[in-house]
Amino acid sequence: MAVYNEPIEYITAAVESVLNQSFNDFEFIIVLDNPVNLIAKECLVQYANKDNRIKILINDENIGLALSLNKALKVSTSNYIARMDADDISYPNRFEEEYNYLEKHKDIDVVSCNKIYIDEQGTCIGKGRSLNLSVEQIGKILKFSNIILHSGVMMRRYSVLSVNGYRNFPTTQDRDLWCRMISKGKKIAILDKYLLEYRINKNSISENKALKQALISFYIEKLHRLQLSYQTDDFSPENLSNFLRLHKVEDEKELCKYKEARSYYNSARIAISNKKYLAGVWKIIEAYFSHYLLRHRIYNEIKVYLIKTHKM
Repeated sequence: MAVYNEPIEYITAAVESVLNQSFNDFEFIIVLDNPVNLIAKECLVQYANKDNRIKILINDENIGLALSLNKALKVSTSNYIARMDADDISYPNRFEEEYNYLEKHKDIDVVSCNKIYIDEQGTCIGKGRSLNLSVEQIGKILKFSNIILHSGVMMRRYSVLSVNGYRNFPTTQDRDLWCRMISKGKKIAILDKYLLEYRINKNSISENKALKQALISFYIEKLHRLQLSYQTDDFSPENLSNFLRLHKVEDEKELCKYKEARSYYNSARIAISNKKYLAGVWKIIEAYFSHYLLRHRIYNEIKVYLIKTHKM
């Protein structure tokens, strides 16, 4: 688990949910990626003093989630790695369920779970849709959409290290990891059980960051196509920066176009969920013609639907 600037009440809830697992034979490696966050530091040190399963790593400076997780991977000693985010809550049986699944299915490299959505106060606001999918379906879907709950996965350590762990993306680094694992023949499964509470923070992703996140996901799909064809790709931080600049990530006009298109798309989803199908289809059409990223997303969702219904 990596900690940055999460509220202390979120951090304590996350830590407590791990310490209270029914499967209790683990080491809990926590990376503090903000060395000046003294409140978080004091809290984590207090936990470590009370429970010798906890190992605290403090970065000299902020290096981001991907590199922080790689640091934790290097010092870990277990054959299995479970991920956790500092603002989520694991149910007490999560580790036990996922560990037993991996022990039983020796051919699976990563297993994830389903989630309950909670708000800032910890109130349940919804459930994730059923993810009763085969390993083959999941492998196909990951080409078009990230359906794996990063903070809810358990992975075989050697499988993650065999693809050199996480790459230094500022966001969406987990999707890049899944795509590289799939391209190397690794298998990912989903245990369709609600084992984690996933916190929705209204202000966690600004519109500008959402555009950047969408572009990075678009870029990762491009890399994945290269991996499938050539077993390698041309990723580098410089190439990523050039890609984002080429696609006008900082351009105000482009940002406004994306905001408008995403607004149409979100309105479409709301209308369809309320069975207002005609209004929903009209909003989808507006989103489709408003921005290429939404057009691409709509294409991908159609492909995911076809995979789920065994038509692709």
